[in-house]
Amino acid sequence: MAKKLTAAELNKLGAKYNEFKTVTIGEYEIRLQKLFQETKIESIVLEYLSYLQLLKEQPEVDLDLTKDTLSILHTLVLREFTDIPVPKKNKKTKPLSYLGSLIKVTHILIDEGIYVELLNNISDEEIAKVEAKLNATAKTAGQLLGELAIKNAIEVEDGVENEIVQ
Repeated sequence: MAKKLTAAELNKLGAKYNEFKTVTIGEYEIRLQKLFQETKIESIVLEYLSYLQLLKEQPEVDLDLTKDTLSILHTLVLREFTDIPVPKKNKKTKPLSYLGSLIKVTHILIDEGIYVELLNNISDEEIAKVEAKLNATAKTAGQLLGELAIKNAIEVEDGVENEIVQ
């Protein structure tokens, strides 16, 4: 016989997402959530796609910014599922400014070896959840990246033409 889904049962179901493990990296202890919620994964992927869309809408393509934006997906994962103080976006923060702060944090985490070490401590199943959600929306991401590349190529070509004409 099936059980009735009560508030207490819902709390029990959600409790598994409050389990953490501690990862020591050098002198730092970082709490890492063991299981990732689908809802947070979806939010991360949508936020990531919004940054790609933001770059696409810029009047000029900044190739370095585009390249650096590709590496922030895992930083967004670390923001949501660890206690690393990755800044959260607020309504007053301009999107490009916030993107810049995410990139800065990403570079620090990579340069200090924290990024890779934490990713190595996330279970394959949880990484697969993020990848599956990203792949489900990859068509959109691929289109945005393709459009950014084309836009950049056109701007470079226009810049060369303008230099020749002048």
